[in-house]
Amino acid sequence: MDTQVVLNVSNPAIIPSLKKVLSAIDGVTIVPKPRKRKMTGFEEAMRDVEEGRVAEIKDIDSYFATFGV
Repeated sequence: MDTQVVLNVSNPAIIPSLKKVLSAIDGVTIVPKPRKRKMTGFEEAMRDVEEGRVAEIKDIDSYFATFGV
Protein backbone atom coordinates (compact mmCIF):
# COMPACT_ATOMS: atom_id res chain seq x y z
CA MET A 1 0.00 0.00 0.00
CA ASP A 2 1.29 3.44 -0.92
CA THR A 3 1.32 6.37 1.44
CA GLN A 4 0.27 9.69 -0.03
CA VAL A 5 1.60 13.06 1.12
CA VAL A 6 0.06 16.35 0.02
CA LEU A 7 2.27 19.43 -0.06
CA ASN A 8 0.94 22.97 -0.05
CA VAL A 9 3.43 25.34 -1.66
CA SER A 10 2.91 29.07 -1.21
CA ASN A 11 5.70 30.08 -3.61
CA PRO A 12 4.94 28.64 -7.06
CA ALA A 13 8.44 29.59 -8.28
CA ILE A 14 9.98 26.71 -6.32
CA ILE A 15 7.71 24.01 -7.73
CA PRO A 16 10.03 22.98 -10.61
CA SER A 17 12.97 22.59 -8.20
CA LEU A 18 10.84 20.76 -5.68
CA LYS A 19 9.60 18.33 -8.35
CA LYS A 20 13.17 17.70 -9.46
CA VAL A 21 14.34 16.92 -5.92
CA LEU A 22 11.35 14.70 -5.11
CA SER A 23 11.55 12.75 -8.36
CA ALA A 24 15.21 11.97 -7.61
CA ILE A 25 14.19 10.08 -4.47
CA ASP A 26 13.78 6.35 -5.11
CA GLY A 27 10.17 5.23 -4.66
CA VAL A 28 8.65 8.71 -4.91
CA THR A 29 6.26 9.48 -7.75
CA ILE A 30 4.57 12.76 -8.53
CA VAL A 31 0.93 12.51 -9.49
CA PRO A 32 -0.38 15.44 -11.53
CA LYS A 33 -3.40 17.29 -10.27
CA PRO A 34 -6.48 16.05 -12.15
CA ARG A 35 -7.85 18.60 -14.58
CA LYS A 36 -11.42 19.64 -14.20
CA ARG A 37 -13.45 18.44 -17.17
CA LYS A 38 -15.46 21.10 -18.96
CA MET A 39 -19.20 20.43 -18.87
CA THR A 40 -21.06 19.79 -22.09
CA GLY A 41 -23.90 22.08 -23.12
CA PHE A 42 -26.39 19.40 -22.08
CA GLU A 43 -24.80 19.11 -18.62
CA GLU A 44 -24.92 22.90 -18.22
CA ALA A 45 -28.59 22.91 -19.22
CA MET A 46 -29.39 20.13 -16.73
CA ARG A 47 -27.65 22.07 -13.97
CA ASP A 48 -29.76 25.13 -14.89
CA VAL A 49 -32.89 22.98 -14.51
CA GLU A 50 -31.72 21.58 -11.15
CA GLU A 51 -30.90 25.05 -9.82
CA GLY A 52 -34.15 26.61 -11.01
CA ARG A 53 -32.73 28.87 -13.73
CA VAL A 54 -35.40 27.98 -16.26
CA ALA A 55 -38.83 29.34 -17.04
CA GLU A 56 -41.88 27.53 -18.35
CA ILE A 57 -43.89 29.46 -20.88
CA LYS A 58 -47.40 28.37 -21.69
CA ASP A 59 -47.61 29.88 -25.17
CA ILE A 60 -46.06 32.53 -27.41
CA ASP A 61 -48.47 35.22 -26.20
CA SER A 62 -47.45 34.77 -22.57
CA TYR A 63 -43.80 34.77 -23.68
CA PHE A 64 -44.16 38.17 -25.35
CA ALA A 65 -46.23 39.46 -22.43
CA THR A 66 -43.27 38.69 -20.16
CA PHE A 67 -41.26 41.27 -22.09
CA GLY A 68 -44.09 43.76 -22.41
CA VAL A 69 -44.47 43.29 -26.15
